[in-house]
Amino acid sequence: MPTATDRDFLDMPVSDVRRVTHSGQDHHVVLLREPESGRRLPIWIGREHALELALRLLGHGSDLARPLGSDLSARLVQALGGSLREVRIDRLTQGTYYAVIVVEGLHGAVEVDARPSDALALALVVGAPVRADRAVVETTESDETVAEALAAIDSRDAADAQAFLDELTEEAERQDR
Repeated sequence: MPTATDRDFLDMPVSDVRRVTHSGQDHHVVLLREPESGRRLPIWIGREHALELALRLLGHGSDLARPLGSDLSARLVQALGGSLREVRIDRLTQGTYYAVIVVEGLHGAVEVDARPSDALALALVVGAPVRADRAVVETTESDETVAEALAAIDSRDAADAQAFLDELTEEAERQDR
């Protein structure tokens, strides 16, 4: 298997979080976007992770009364004398994306396997770059199902990060009545 230094990674920061309804079910997607080309990598995630990423992306993470899991992870890395160098989306196996968090520590760089949603939230907390393996992006771009999903994400029915948070707020207010 090639090492990370042998592979070509694209800078692809988190650009949005979307909620898409398809066949009566809600699906949540985090979108990574390469700034120069506009290429996108959609990664399906759970509702709770979508909420956390939307809060981070919109700058509301520090407004919360209690820290989130990504805050804890960032503080642990820092407490142990490390820093987050980057997050990589480094492989796609049977429709599942995998991520690596690269931590620079006292003994050099260490790669830690992570779920993409956890790794991306951590990257947003500390401002670390997000990179995706070019081969993963190219594989995703040629997938017909992904093309259909991107069309749904781009539709007017897809709620962006702010609309997603607004919907959750309205839902919570209805439940409180």
